Amino acid sequence: MAVNEATVDETTLIPALQKELKDKPDFLVIIRADQGINYGMVEKVMDLAKQAGAQRIAIATQQEQEKMVAAQ
Repeated sequence: MAVNEATVDETTLIPALQKELKDKPDFLVIIRADQGINYGMVEKVMDLAKQAGAQRIAIATQQEQEKMVAAQ
């Protein structure tokens, strides 16, 4: 896991997000996960983001065309 390119784990995710969210109540937290990650982990990260104070959370998706280009 990473927050703005800084590697974090489950214990350091909340403080890292709190630092980013400080003074930015409308900040959008975008969760991007590799295809092999199970949904339970994504859900856990969403819960941790909420605990950190995130009010707006989105899950990034990859467009089909981007997938085709990456495969070439």
